[in-house]
Amino acid sequence: MVTRIDGGLQQSFKAEDGKTEVSGFSDALNQSRNQSLDEIFKEASTIYNVPLNLLKAVAKTESGFDPNAVSRSGAQGIMQLMPATAKGLGVDDPFDAEQNIMGGARMLEQLLSQYNGDVTLTLAAYNAGAGNVAKYGGVPPFAETQAFIERVKSYAGGDITVPSTYISDGNTKSVDYTDDLIPSFLSKLLELEQKNDDDDEKTIW
Repeated sequence: MVTRIDGGLQQSFKAEDGKTEVSGFSDALNQSRNQSLDEIFKEASTIYNVPLNLLKAVAKTESGFDPNAVSRSGAQGIMQLMPATAKGLGVDDPFDAEQNIMGGARMLEQLLSQYNGDVTLTLAAYNAGAGNVAKYGGVPPFAETQAFIERVKSYAGGDITVPSTYISDGNTKSVDYTDDLIPSFLSKLLELEQKNDDDDEKTIW
């Protein structure tokens, strides 16, 4: 069963394809309460009619399934949603794994519809924005965007294991698509090198 969501609105509607109607983004969240990450991905895939492996591949590329990940540009959570984008998708807490996955799935659904199912353009717009896709008439000439597309497709073509839970130290972590998710302790070392040494004890996670 595929259910289509008009996220953010609390008003139900009937999809043109006659599928079951659900009112509001909150209903999508209610359907996936108390589920594992893998179950949330499956639910989001069904609700928004986004291929499951594509959804997981985007999440793995974006954050390595880390719900606390924050990129240098400010994108947040498992699906790396920018704050304004998350708000527009009906996501109140971008660090809530369930809300973030549902929001990312909804965004992918919209982009797949906009680009008539073209996965390459969908991924380009997810990473660089639809404006840049329009500006360049296709995939923008950005190394990060091209690496992102290649990596997502590579992951999507194989088996993707989603952790049942993600153990975090509670701190936000920097994510870089071109660094293959450098371990956070290396990032911490780089930060420490930029600071003046002092006598305070520092813990590197």
